[in-house]
Amino acid sequence: MAHMVPKEMLEFDPKSREDVIFKALRKGLNNDYWVFHSFNVNQTSRDVFYEKEIDFLVYHRDKGILCIEAKNGHGISYCNGEWRYTSGLPMSHNGPFKQAQLERITICHLLARRGDEAALLQGGTRFRDIASRCKVVWGVWFHGMSRAEINALDLPSDAPRDRILAQDDLSYPNLQPAIDRLFDVELPNGIETALDDEDHHWLVTHVLAPQIPGLCPAARTAANFNDLIYQQLIDEQARVLDFLEGQKSAVINGMAGTGKTFVALERARRCAARGERILYLCFNMALRRHLETTFAAANPALASQIDFRTLDDFVAMLGQPLPPDLKSRPKPDILALQRARYNTAAETLADQIGHFRYTQVIVDEGQDCSISFIEDSGIMETLREVVTMQENGIGDRSAFFMFYDAYQLVSLRAGENADLPRVIRDSDCKLTLYKNCRNTNAIATSAARGILAHGQSPEMARGAIPGTSPEIHFFDTATSDDVLTAAVSHTVAELRKSYRPEDIVLISCAPEGEGHSRLEHSLKVNADTDDRRFNQVYPFTTYRKFKGLDAAAIVLVDVGRDAFAGNHEALPFYEGASRARQKLVVFAEMDEADCAFVLDAFAAANRYKAKPSTLSARQRLADFLQMANA
Repeated sequence: MAHMVPKEMLEFDPKSREDVIFKALRKGLNNDYWVFHSFNVNQTSRDVFYEKEIDFLVYHRDKGILCIEAKNGHGISYCNGEWRYTSGLPMSHNGPFKQAQLERITICHLLARRGDEAALLQGGTRFRDIASRCKVVWGVWFHGMSRAEINALDLPSDAPRDRILAQDDLSYPNLQPAIDRLFDVELPNGIETALDDEDHHWLVTHVLAPQIPGLCPAARTAANFNDLIYQQLIDEQARVLDFLEGQKSAVINGMAGTGKTFVALERARRCAARGERILYLCFNMALRRHLETTFAAANPALASQIDFRTLDDFVAMLGQPLPPDLKSRPKPDILALQRARYNTAAETLADQIGHFRYTQVIVDEGQDCSISFIEDSGIMETLREVVTMQENGIGDRSAFFMFYDAYQLVSLRAGENADLPRVIRDSDCKLTLYKNCRNTNAIATSAARGILAHGQSPEMARGAIPGTSPEIHFFDTATSDDVLTAAVSHTVAELRKSYRPEDIVLISCAPEGEGHSRLEHSLKVNADTDDRRFNQVYPFTTYRKFKGLDAAAIVLVDVGRDAFAGNHEALPFYEGASRARQKLVVFAEMDEADCAFVLDAFAAANRYKAKPSTLSARQRLADFLQMANA
């Protein structure tokens, strides 16, 4: 795909249908091309300020710059010296061909002026002659008219046919050859493009897409700034709890990144501030420690009023501790033990009606209550009944809140119940959080592509940061550990330029969890001689263990086809990718057959609509996920 600036279209006149051209250029050109939509040039000539807007500007290091003037309509005509729209209204600026020629001149002047400025500010003449080493051409795109319709027109002398693109050129196989044909036009002055790496870098970063220090902060500063913006969005999200103040019991659903945990913590804080005792349950030990530490740091005076526990911890509190040798036992024995523990704990809990120590219970990641021995024990329904019948002593109603993500039933293993827990299905009060307040728009979209129906996108928070496209690196399953390790090492080294080591987390999508990632072993071995020491500096975990947590930068590894379509339509990719706030890099060990299998599974589930394409299955999957195929 081409580099698009901006990434998504800004405001445009719907009648122009410039969005059709935008999408065609993005898909039809490779990443050697840069496409700028609505490119503005402001100039002062003879003390008069004026601005020129170019519909589309296409740049290629080896070819130069192309200015495109786009005109929509199926009945554009030329009559009595005037170009007219389909409606019959005359076009301004003496028609599209004069406009395009003036746009070319404007860009030539821009290059010359910026070259002179660079020579003056930096000393020397490095870029002074850039205008004579970068070819600038122009074209007109009648994207509402076929080539046959255009050929039927009697064109004036200043409208050469070889500068016209038609509706036919929007299609994928035609587009890049059509654009290259315009680039190949010979100029009267004989200028050809001759740019080296330094010219290319300067032209992109200082002329076409400049970064302004102070307004566009350095990468690490930008990462901190983005986190601040998300924290403000989270504060806004917490206001939904005002509605819940009068509720006795409620379940709150939301996709990953919609702020469920933050809303839950705000509920806990409010209750603690008025003197209540809160039990906060989750399933992930790492999440429990994180929540406990984070809350205590932010609310030291209230920390003692909230007990953060995993559900297994809570069952142990009810007199059913886990034996220390649990992990060494056969799986059937573990399941039998857990079933007995939870059944007994539920009976013990039922006896505490009227003298339960908590007046508020909050359950995070509640979809995991679908695990068979939890669901069969009825412990969650019992807990809801016990707490909601409790007197809190301060005149407010005791309450039970459960937060869950219906899509994260993907955590289930084979043989487990694939339905939402009864405590969710039977709730009288159900709310859904829609606004994403964790990820950038780009990450949230990529993570959710495989779970939403075709054409749907996650609803983003107003003002959400667009972000850069996540990257996906494809490798064959036969790729050696050394090659994979080297690729991941390089990626982490690049991330270090923008993020602190503690902000970078490696997550495995291996279906069996810890100990089943060959990359994990390779990195551990590599750590003995590698100064970065991955496992000591950069956490290496699994998508199950990192549930509910997040990091500024996520490197997702061990991504095979089962990460997209495993047991119960399992999508570990969604769980892992949605943990990233600002940067996501994916290493997928998938060949063409694997990618085709995943796309077929998505199509069968109405998540993907296959279209005729000459692209490889890997590229089609990357495009569908809206990820850059690095």
